[in-house]
Order: sequence, then C-alpha cells, then structure tokens
Amino acid sequence: MPLKLDGKVNYKYIYTLTSFAFMIFCTMMFYPGWMSVDSTIQYNESLTGHYNSWQPVIMAWWWGKLNLIDSGPGIFLIQNQICYWLGLYLLSMTLHRRIGYLSVAVLIVGATPQVLLVTAQIWKDVVFSSLMILAIGLTFNSIENKLFSITRLIVLVFIMSLACGSKTNGIPVALVIMAWWFYYDDNCKNVVRKLSLYIGSNAIIILLPVIIVSTLNVTKTSPLQYIQSYDLLGMGIAEGEVLLPEYIVRKVGIDKENAKSFYWAGSNNLMFYGTKAGNLTSVDDSEVSALSKKWMQEIMNSPLTYLNVRLDTFRELLRVGSGTPAWVVQEGSVENPWGIKFSPNKASSLYMETIKSMPYIYLPWIYLLLSLMSTIAFLFTRNGIKSIGLLLGISCFIFAAPHFFITPASDYRYLHFSILCAMIQFVILLGFMIKMDK
Repeated sequence: MPLKLDGKVNYKYIYTLTSFAFMIFCTMMFYPGWMSVDSTIQYNESLTGHYNSWQPVIMAWWWGKLNLIDSGPGIFLIQNQICYWLGLYLLSMTLHRRIGYLSVAVLIVGATPQVLLVTAQIWKDVVFSSLMILAIGLTFNSIENKLFSITRLIVLVFIMSLACGSKTNGIPVALVIMAWWFYYDDNCKNVVRKLSLYIGSNAIIILLPVIIVSTLNVTKTSPLQYIQSYDLLGMGIAEGEVLLPEYIVRKVGIDKENAKSFYWAGSNNLMFYGTKAGNLTSVDDSEVSALSKKWMQEIMNSPLTYLNVRLDTFRELLRVGSGTPAWVVQEGSVENPWGIKFSPNKASSLYMETIKSMPYIYLPWIYLLLSLMSTIAFLFTRNGIKSIGLLLGISCFIFAAPHFFITPASDYRYLHFSILCAMIQFVILLGFMIKMDK
C-alpha cells in the first residue's frame, strides 16, 4: 500500500492511523478495565473452570482462554477495544469510496461518550457490541470489495458465534447479517446453495456455544427467574394480589400491603437482591419450576396486565418522559479478591462527568427515533450506501425489540448495540447528504 497516490497521502493510512490512535487512547484511558459484580463472578469462573448459567458461560469460558495470554480484565478490555475500533475502521475505510473523507465521522462517533464509556466495563453487552460491529464492518468491506473468501466467512461465523453466545438475544442480528452476506455473495449463484450455506452458517453460530458449554462443568440456574419474578410482582400489584410463588413470598416477607415498596418500573433489585433472604436466585429445580409455571399461568390468565407491566418496563428502559438517564456505568472496579483496581484519570473522569452534565445523551429513545428517521430516509436513496444504512437500522431495531420481553431493569447498557448502530447509521446518512449537495 503506497504512502502517497498522485502526490496525496493514501486515504487508507489516514483511517488506519486515526482508528489505531483512538484504540490506544481508549485502552490506556480505561485500563485495566472496570469490574462490576457480574464481571468478578465471571472472572472467578474463568479461573476455576466452574461455571454458572446465570451469566453467559461462553464469555467466562473465553475469558479463561484469554487468561493464558494474561490474567485479569486487561486482556479482555484490549480484545473489546481492538474489535470495536477494527469494526469502525472497516466501516469508515470502506465508506470512503461512497462519501469520501466524510466517513471519518464514523470513527469520531465511536469516541463519543454515549457509546464509548460503557466499553470500559467488562460486560457481556460490550463483548456483543464490539464483536457485532466488527462483523458488520467485515461484511460490508467484503461486499464492497467482492471479497467473499472462505477464510472471511469462517472468521465472521466465529465472531458472531462468540457474540451470540455472550448475549443470546442478539441472535436475530446474526441472522440478518448472514442474510446480507449471502445475498451479495457472487460465489453462490444457485439459490439452493445460498440457502443451504445460510442455514448451515447460522446453525454453527447458534450451536457452537451450546456444544462448548455442554463439555463444561456448569451449574444450571435459569436467569429467567429475575424476569419472571419481576413480572409476577408487577402484575400482582396491578391486580391487588400477591402472585409470586410461596417460596419467594416466604423468603421476602411480601404481602398485599408492602408489595409496592418492592416495586417500581424498571428495577427488580429491591426484591430479588436486596431482601432479608439475600439473593433469591435459586438452584432448586422445584422452586425454579414453580416460578415458571406460576409465571406462565398468570400470563395466560391476564395477558393485558402482563403486556402493561412489560410496556412500563420498556418505557423505563428507553427513558421516555424522563430527563435523567438510568444507571449507566460505575467508574472503576468493585472490591474483589484479586486486588484489581482502576485509578481514575482526567480523560476517564471527563467522560464520566457527561452523565451529569449531558444526561440527555443517555436517553435511548432518542437513538431509536433517530434510527427510525434514518432508515426511512435510506429507503429513498439509490446509492450503494443504501444497503449498509438499512442493515444498521434493521440491526438497531431487531436487537432492541426482544428487550420488551426480557428486560427486568432499565440499565443503559442493555441497548448499547442499538445506540451504536443508530449513531453510525445517522452519520453515514449525513455524510451522504453532504456529499450529494457538493
């Protein structure tokens, strides 16, 4: 790759150096990565080889592999930052032929607080976002340059398998990306072949984590308990009853009179984690079964009440009607047995300050609305940029939609990937419009 073309600096060097500089800066700013309670649990599992299905097992298993390079959260932070910035680099560089140097805005978006700050934490949400944005960048680059090699396909399938194993509700995004790949793959001219490879690739993405987990020492604990108990609590309050199974009622000491003190839309922590009985997570099959049966029974009996509870929760997740964000991130690491600490620096503190100084940028509904408007606009474009714009819009909404049913709290991180897609989609549209005006 020559440094100069016709006396001008090769644009590929500009994108490479810019993205590399951002990656180094962000890694140094957040190193060794911030550890939440969830992070410490998974790190402990990665060290011991004893897993619990409450958290994504495949993420803890992969962390164990990364520990062979260097133990601690630092290596996972580095992986996330590499994937995150490599994905943005592939997008911006590939977009250059469509909108020129305006595509550098994709890299600038990656450094904005509303999408970057969360990447400091070692969370499944970040693992998913960083790997999936890399998958989108790789696919777009392959389509634009007609590079549909088997090597690229294998890398793509592996990336998305690890991403979906870490956050299973992201599987619909993988299905869309693979459809995008095979639709443009000229190596597969036969429709039957395209369909066969599409089904086979998605089967690997979904089943590979399942196969790996089946070989591990895993204590099975249904994470649905968190959502099911929340739904039953909310439905019970709406109907003036206590609908929770007896074992939870007994442990929590909940009744008609005090039920409301345990509930507000968007959080189940008071009842599930902060009770006199401690953590209500159960590994007792009879208790888990009783909760599931009660949950299904009440949904069948009062579907509208259930949907209203879910709607209230989803509204809180989007922060509709609120001027303040939900919980975003905690700077640094919680106390842990390994002495892992983070010393705040000027850059990290400046990013953290935006939660208070610019709370509106952490309201997810803004980005879903932005993506909706951008998607509609892309429908009327004829440029080759249309496909990437529509893919980002579809990915944004197809990832956000399942959260209507599975969100027990309003944490900002849950929709991180959707917000990232929406912002990239918007700046691509903006760049296209500016380019058209010139």
